Amino acid sequence: KPQKQSFVQLTPDRFDINGTLVDILGVVCESDTGLRVSEQYSFDLDLSTSNGVNEGRRDKYMMQEQLKQYFLSTSTSKPSPSRPPYIRQVLTDQWSEAKAFLLSLEESGEFPNACVIKPSRGAASVGVSKATNIEDAEKQFNLLLGTPGYANGTVSDAVLVQEWIGGVEYAVDTVSRNGEHKVVAIWRYDKRAMNGGPFVYFCTELDGLRNCTGSESERLHNEEISTVAEYAVEVLRALCVQWGPAHIEIMLASDPGRGPVLIEANVGRFHGQEVVQLSERCYGYSAPSVCCDAYLSQIDATESVDSDSDGVSERSEAWRRWKGIPHIPRVLGTAGARIVHLVSYVEGALSEPPRHRFNILTELPSLCKWSLNCEGAVEGEQVQRTVDLDTTLGYALLQHERKEQVDLDYAKLIAFQEDMLVVK
Repeated sequence: KPQKQSFVQLTPDRFDINGTLVDILGVVCESDTGLRVSEQYSFDLDLSTSNGVNEGRRDKYMMQEQLKQYFLSTSTSKPSPSRPPYIRQVLTDQWSEAKAFLLSLEESGEFPNACVIKPSRGAASVGVSKATNIEDAEKQFNLLLGTPGYANGTVSDAVLVQEWIGGVEYAVDTVSRNGEHKVVAIWRYDKRAMNGGPFVYFCTELDGLRNCTGSESERLHNEEISTVAEYAVEVLRALCVQWGPAHIEIMLASDPGRGPVLIEANVGRFHGQEVVQLSERCYGYSAPSVCCDAYLSQIDATESVDSDSDGVSERSEAWRRWKGIPHIPRVLGTAGARIVHLVSYVEGALSEPPRHRFNILTELPSLCKWSLNCEGAVEGEQVQRTVDLDTTLGYALLQHERKEQVDLDYAKLIAFQEDMLVVK
């Protein structure tokens, strides 16, 4: 049974805001780093919206094992050993064990096309590598073993080795209310190998069901979106999620016999604050707004949802809004949106301040907002190449009523980034 932690004693179960006591309905966080604490807080406060404490909602090895047990126990037919709806993996501190696992993935006993080596707990692709041969896999394994861990004072005393799965990767944002799960946003990743980093983010594109005009491509697109959304709900059930937000990364495998496969789940957090305005413009709602309605619409057993008593009418409106949210998001009209991650192709001392080169961004019709981490940099300041999400230079938000305009502006931004910074 999870043990209550001492830090929660610092916080009562009610907040005093300007002399008014406000009940705490739920605890969520904005990034991976707050997942454990927010889940523990919710449990310690004994909130009705608590999902309990489950390390498998954060640990990348444990979540795959829980998903495996879920499918083995609930599927009417046993999952294919070679094409399961979860990632095959091993967590070990011995290279000999990792090597044996990798050679077991192919019937021929040879090294597979590639494998992924990463810490079992982490964020922003830090420490994640892709190996395409057995020698490189051993090198990456030994480099990661014993390095500083995700939490302060810890080390990576074991390495997670997983099969590599090719395909299209989606990020699925969900909100749950007492076991009812709604997919509130679907995003398509554009990740590329760059500067020695295997999974550099270039773009996160908003997606969803689209109004079908009868074309085969549109029909197939909506089928894929529905498949990914339905799989995300299965992941939530496997991880025993009843309440709150989740951000789930899923690979729709290129192997036609495989289908969707979980990459990782982050239960208890939103996708990111910068995506809210894009969701609002393209769907008419966002994960934070839907989550608020899920929490606010809690009705006591003695109260009627249509009651006019104090506080109940507000919950009644939240309940109606919650019921009006579809289970799979549909893009409004022909709208499009992207989060473009600004990638540095160079490293060294800047030969000129970068800001004036970014004036091109203001000329893009679909630009909503942009942020540059080195905006105030001066000549001579050091910059580094982008190898993961932590080393991106910033981002640009693109949104337009016509998806074609967003796609055009994205192509211009990709070309621009190659000469974005000038170093000595």
